[in-house]
Amino acid sequence: MLTKFSVLGFKGFSKKVTLNLLNTNDYQYNKNLIQNKIVKNSILFGKNASGKSNLGFAIFDIVLTLTNKYQNVGKYYQNYLNLEIKRDYAEFEYTFQFDDMMIEYIYYKKDYDTVPVYEKLIVNHETVLEYHFQDLEHLFIKIEDTESLNWEYFDNMSMINYLASRLPKIKNHPIHLLMDFVNSMLWIKKDESIGIKYHNNELNDIILRKNKLKNFETFLKNNHINYHLEDMNLGNHHIIGIRFKDAVVPFFTLISTGTNDLWLFYSWRIWLEQANVKFLFIDEFDVNYHFDLAESVVKELNSTPNLQTILSTHNTYLMSNKITRPDCTFIVSPKRVVSLSNATNKELQEAHNIEKLYRGGHFEN
Repeated sequence: MLTKFSVLGFKGFSKKVTLNLLNTNDYQYNKNLIQNKIVKNSILFGKNASGKSNLGFAIFDIVLTLTNKYQNVGKYYQNYLNLEIKRDYAEFEYTFQFDDMMIEYIYYKKDYDTVPVYEKLIVNHETVLEYHFQDLEHLFIKIEDTESLNWEYFDNMSMINYLASRLPKIKNHPIHLLMDFVNSMLWIKKDESIGIKYHNNELNDIILRKNKLKNFETFLKNNHINYHLEDMNLGNHHIIGIRFKDAVVPFFTLISTGTNDLWLFYSWRIWLEQANVKFLFIDEFDVNYHFDLAESVVKELNSTPNLQTILSTHNTYLMSNKITRPDCTFIVSPKRVVSLSNATNKELQEAHNIEKLYRGGHFEN
């Protein structure tokens, strides 16, 4: 799991900003949001231009750095370097916990589609790799099975990426643990994504292919949308239909924008399971949701095992101890990211109306 992330010099972050998912409290409610003392399910709040989306892009820069699992993301990574400070590169620091192994990966980059100018890997507080400026003379390495590596084909790529492609697949090897996690990360916003690849048609009919139509109908009813759904056979393909007495109407010709977003979420939810996604960031996940629908989606994700999630939103209604807790709820600004529990001297309790306290200015951001 991701336990800590810091960024400096990327887009709006002129100062070092840190998201700390280890700074948890001993709250006796919503315990499922914490796993092994790490925040498993968190929500990011912030005003417009506060940096919520940019924080997501910063976290997912590691996907751009170590994999080829992204397409057409240039529009999100324009103005890559912060314009306020004079730096030739942005700095990214990640800390992961895999059972009893802590892995820290630090790198500096000049743009989203360039290779790092500096990389450092720390395993259980010991530096095992440090590499400067794409020059093998500036390489320090202390990793098992690297002694006899052939460097002839190393050129213009991340050192971590190169090692992952050359080292044998050994269980609990730090390089492969890191790469496996990065390869299981997914950022989504509506129907756009960064991370694990999928084809658009995978979502279009996944509910029917996985025989989840009745489950989807129940999901909609639980969110106060009462449709009788049927598998509608159009001859050469099948689509979801809505039954009205003697007529069946194609689902997508009738539904609202909010219902379409619920369909998209439910389809993503099925796909997440089969794709083995381990880390999910959804940007503005509830932009077309009513308050109750947004709460339902949060609860659905919170109950998903083996999935670490971060959701960004403007909706302070979700700032509620019914579905989250102060150490899993973060306020984002270009200067810092702070949990509600660390943004006040007040001792927060389950009975507190967190949203009311927030609107009353009790939390410093």
